[in-house]
Amino acid sequence: MRRFRLRSAIGTLLVVSFVGAVQAQAEEADESDPATAKEKEIEVEFPPYPNADSLLAFDAGAASGNRFMIDQTSISIGQDGVIRYVLVIRSPSGVDNVRFEGMRCETLERRLYATGRDDRTWSRSRNDKWVKITSSTLSLPHMALARLYLCDNRIPIRSAREGIEAIHRGGPRPILLDN
Repeated sequence: MRRFRLRSAIGTLLVVSFVGAVQAQAEEADESDPATAKEKEIEVEFPPYPNADSLLAFDAGAASGNRFMIDQTSISIGQDGVIRYVLVIRSPSGVDNVRFEGMRCETLERRLYATGRDDRTWSRSRNDKWVKITSSTLSLPHMALARLYLCDNRIPIRSAREGIEAIHRGGPRPILLDN
């Protein structure tokens, strides 16, 4: 009876040790896995509310009567590779929809962090999941930002200045060929 208890205790101890080792290995693998690493986004602070003089209009195509602008002082590239910016969508009647968003160039995804209120403060988004950027009418400004201004072949800009210059030029930097 004593031997049985001892064997049972040793068996339980071995199983618990094995499970602990496997779990530790899985956690280490998760930290080095790029798919998991992209989910480990940095904590985000909301930027100051945009001023009219810092808004930079960009072309998102003719499919919408809205005017699209980005707050050039809000553009940032995080250590997590996410480009964050304030997007202002102005309706033909002059109503502004102000949004603090993030974009992943590699996966062509966007995320809404907050929306602007009439009192020039932020309201944290209740739906802050990453969503694919598509060619639908609702994603026109995001597709334009990704394809023409903030991402170059799914690679994020290196600096806010690079994005601002692309918007001023009306598109990405021209490719120069050596003769």
